[in-house]
Amino acid sequence: MKNMFEQASKKAIRFNTIAGQITTEDLWKLPLQSNDDFNLDDIAKGLRKELKENEDESFVTTQTVKTTLIELKFEIIKYIIKERLELVAAKV
Repeated sequence: MKNMFEQASKKAIRFNTIAGQITTEDLWKLPLQSNDDFNLDDIAKGLRKELKENEDESFVTTQTVKTTLIELKFEIIKYIIKERLELVAAKV
């Protein structure tokens, strides 16, 4: 996990949203879900869709840099969602 956030900071990863690009740190402030598309759930869905669109059907060639970056973003957002859900559950 630490390595994942270290990579995000070194690569200055940004996440595309309806409000423009945001940083990894900004993800912690977003709602899990909302009536607009500016939430963690919709960003995660967008990343999953991007991954599926960039799937390489070859069993020989390796992943592209773009696919690797999308996977890193997807893992980061899944981690943040998991942590936020645990916080919600702990308050109940």
